[in-house]
Amino acid sequence: MIRPNAAKKICFAYFAHSHRPYTPLDSAYAKANILQSFPQASVEIVRLEAGERLMAELEGLLAKDADVYIFVLDNILWSMMFYANAAVLLAREIKKQRPQTLVGFHSYKVTDLIARNMFKGVAELDFCLRGEPEVAMAEFYRRGDFDGVPGFVYRKPDGELQFNPDPGLVENLDDLPSPYLTGALDFYLENGSAQQVFMSTTRGCPFKCHFCSRSVKFSHVRTFSLERVFAELEYLARRQVPAVFMLDDCFIVNRRRFKEFAQGYEAHFAGLDLKRPDLYVMCRPEFLSDELLEFLPQANIVWVQIGLQTISPDSRYLMGSGVTNDDYVRIANKLYQSGINLQLDVIVGLPGDNLEYFKKTFDFAIQLRPSNLQVKQLYRNPNTLFDLHPERYGLETESHRHFFHVPFVTDSNTFSNEEIKQAAQYVIDNRNQGNLPRIKLITEFARFNDFGKASVSA
Repeated sequence: MIRPNAAKKICFAYFAHSHRPYTPLDSAYAKANILQSFPQASVEIVRLEAGERLMAELEGLLAKDADVYIFVLDNILWSMMFYANAAVLLAREIKKQRPQTLVGFHSYKVTDLIARNMFKGVAELDFCLRGEPEVAMAEFYRRGDFDGVPGFVYRKPDGELQFNPDPGLVENLDDLPSPYLTGALDFYLENGSAQQVFMSTTRGCPFKCHFCSRSVKFSHVRTFSLERVFAELEYLARRQVPAVFMLDDCFIVNRRRFKEFAQGYEAHFAGLDLKRPDLYVMCRPEFLSDELLEFLPQANIVWVQIGLQTISPDSRYLMGSGVTNDDYVRIANKLYQSGINLQLDVIVGLPGDNLEYFKKTFDFAIQLRPSNLQVKQLYRNPNTLFDLHPERYGLETESHRHFFHVPFVTDSNTFSNEEIKQAAQYVIDNRNQGNLPRIKLITEFARFNDFGKASVSA
């Protein structure tokens, strides 16, 4: 028992850039699930900004007078890497001023090792929550303590850490109340920030990319019913939300379901005097056949994000990719002809890749006429194949900046640190030549973000 009846008022706090719309979807799912069982519960979601406003944010948090503060370090915007220190500072100050208040972190990326380092580095931390938060938070609210609640790691009165069992996955996603249909996100929709919102039609990814933490944690794909998806889209349309970014790791993972979605989305709105929200989706090239590409306009999809990563044959072989350059050309041409914007993702420093092939990859990506091009240095994500077997690929990483920092890979057997630096410089040197797309670069050597510029349309 941690503290009987402690769960009275809960405050979820998340970090977001001031210039970028960000829907606190994870917190809202947890909030909606708590309120379904406890309608009188007090659950609030608070947006935070790091930097100069941090102390002002602290005053705002303290004014909420919550019994439990949870800093949501989710991985949609990589808050765990970029905002962890800010969360630690706020957690320490809250405990300093309100010693009886419970303070914790939530992230999908928390492993046992990360949890131990987390508690070792932050003496003020009471708990952390791993995995999907909805069921765990509702059970915590019911009990008023963490004892036996799957997903929680917490500090016992004697100072020892208690690792509760893994929370598992919610198999029937429709069992989770909708954060939109229940009104859990109305505060966000009504504050003028909702030019684009996040949604999910599935959870999980069947692909086991060696670098991606999502496939490690959520390899089992689960789906929301299409009836619920259409109801949420209608709810957003009635609130004049113009665009929805689907967070599905692979929006088209089942060909039949996607056809049903495209046809059903059009049919659902046919008798309504409402504008359908535009859809932004992430897809795998393996699923974008010519047949399915024809359904994209019917589904009102206006933007598709695809991982190119590299065109190096050796690197593709290591990752088990059977996609060819011709596949990307076919897909890009079809999207361009349909007036659908394309974002491509490229990774610097993949095992099997090298500087020569990175330059070829970058040049090839430009030839595909994307509206956006994102170039990131390889991260060593916990429990991925690259993380579990670094010696196999000669991987070395930067020093950890804090106890749950996900570090850049700085060297591999085929891509040296100096070559990674040259790759970043190649992007910079070619950034402003000709009619290039908007480019985002994230490396240890340089970073910039052109995504705020006007889109290049077909």
